[in-house]
Amino acid sequence: MTIETKIVLIEELTYSGSAFGVLPENGEGVFINQRIVEKMNLEPDTEVYASVLPNYTDKRTTIPWRVVNVVATDPNPTDENGPTDQQIEDMEIDARIEEEEEIDALVLDLLGQNPQTIKDIYDSLDWSLPQIRSSLQRQKELVRKVEVYRLAD
Repeated sequence: MTIETKIVLIEELTYSGSAFGVLPENGEGVFINQRIVEKMNLEPDTEVYASVLPNYTDKRTTIPWRVVNVVATDPNPTDENGPTDQQIEDMEIDARIEEEEEIDALVLDLLGQNPQTIKDIYDSLDWSLPQIRSSLQRQKELVRKVEVYRLAD
């Protein structure tokens, strides 16, 4: 997971409270979730200095990026060095937590439909086996592993 810090121009707020913007450098679309919009009081036609990640796979073709943190509401801060090491570390932690929450929700949703093997989960989701195993471990009070037998191929 590579977090990049970029200038993002906020273009519009949605009815649900999230926002869409663009990277002025190339016009690529950016999604900003409601939590960040509210926390930073973001408004259309403003630029921010934000940490972005490639968007989730199913959305990446239309909106290539998603904001995981707004570092500064002034994209041209007087400090030419950009965010501090601590700010970058905090952004990486926030992004990791957000990613874990998304994986956990997807795994629970998938298991709510039918029992699944680890291979079924892997085939259904665009996440690595270590990420899926970690999710199952984090949710051990909600998820039960059972032994299953079938005929050999």
